[in-house]
Amino acid sequence: MISTGIIRRVDELGRIVIDKSIRDQLGLIEGTRILIYLDKRKNIVIRKAKEGEIGVIRIMDSLGRIVIPKEIVDILNIKVKDKIKKTLGDEIEQFVLSDRIILQKYVPFCIFCGSNNKMENYEGKKVCNKCMKKITQITLLHEEKEYNEKRKSNEIKSA
Repeated sequence: MISTGIIRRVDELGRIVIDKSIRDQLGLIEGTRILIYLDKRKNIVIRKAKEGEIGVIRIMDSLGRIVIPKEIVDILNIKVKDKIKKTLGDEIEQFVLSDRIILQKYVPFCIFCGSNNKMENYEGKKVCNKCMKKITQITLLHEEKEYNEKRKSNEIKSA
């Protein structure tokens, strides 16, 4: 499975945009019949539907959006955008596997240690709580060192 690094949010209608580069790679255009199902690992699998194939079929719109079936949204507990509560939909990561697109809930990992426990944002990056504490300690030590150096420099000038 090839990671694309592409992450999209589910909108209020349960739709997700399939990235243009993936659509181009797999020959998906407006009006393409798309088969959607869950695999054994509970990943959402999307591929072109074959002629006469029966199953959950959706039609891709001109913007590359498809509707994720409500049953799948419910099974995977995917949160959709809610304009009234002003909440965003879940982030969904897109992978490519031969002629299929695999959609999974995006799970951020710490950029330093790879953990996914108690994530925080640090300058636009995901960092776990443990690494965040280390960053804070290092920052405080650095600030203390700068303060002491400035203080010594001022003492020398005033002497």
